[in-house]
Amino acid sequence: MRYMFLIYSDETSSPGPGSAEWDQMMVEFGGFRNELERRGLENQSAPLQFTASASTVRVRGRAVQVTDGPFAETKEQLGGFYIIACQDAAEARELAAMIPMARRGSIEVRPIQETTNSVAGAGQPLWRRVMIDTPQITETTAQATAKIHLTIPRDEMQHVMGPGYTELMAVVDEQGIGAGPWLNHHLKMAPETFDFEISVPVRAAVKPAGRVQPGELPAARVARTVYYGSYEGLGEAWGEFDAWVAANGHTPAANLWEVYVAGPETGPDPANYRTELNRPLVG
Repeated sequence: MRYMFLIYSDETSSPGPGSAEWDQMMVEFGGFRNELERRGLENQSAPLQFTASASTVRVRGRAVQVTDGPFAETKEQLGGFYIIACQDAAEARELAAMIPMARRGSIEVRPIQETTNSVAGAGQPLWRRVMIDTPQITETTAQATAKIHLTIPRDEMQHVMGPGYTELMAVVDEQGIGAGPWLNHHLKMAPETFDFEISVPVRAAVKPAGRVQPGELPAARVARTVYYGSYEGLGEAWGEFDAWVAANGHTPAANLWEVYVAGPETGPDPANYRTELNRPLVG
């Protein structure tokens, strides 16, 4: 069962970023995250901005009332949350005691009421479907790209993406040929390695420069959806998407690509990120 962990503390006395106490608290939160990974517990989490940024909305009759600040004045304010799939209530309470803010404030633990959604399929929890649009089948045409082709161990992905993207976009911008948002085209999926191309659509053939070479996104019949949320949730989004593909009788090809339509450039809220997922189909 999934549990919501609501983290309350007095924000006026909480340590500020850059202080030694803040740095120590971040280390402690890192240790808690490692414990969740060690136990293999599926989880989501996010901090909240201070209550000065909050608004409270009420509807009375036809009137919409908006006031600044949280719903109630309390000594402790909601500062963040975890959602963790625990074995039982005992494990949930055990984990709550491990959250660093339990020693500075309090952690409210509540089980989540799971519901189902007919779009997701019989018995599938509603939360499993809210992150992606209903997939569609479409035909794509071939698209010229500029690309950097990489074959790397999976654990190196976070180290190569930034430099690769920066190098690619520098060349495309210098030549003035960009024609759309950048993407990753995965050619093969293996347990230990990624074989993929960091790419961007172009309206004219790119002149090779360094690792940047001309490429092409092939014409294909694809299943397509849009995922809303942080990049950390892409693995789960692909899992939902592939489940839809299989449930609807389609056979996926070996390759796939994801287009980063909107990302960190939209602001600090990952809820505004949009990633288009494309799964070519066989037959």
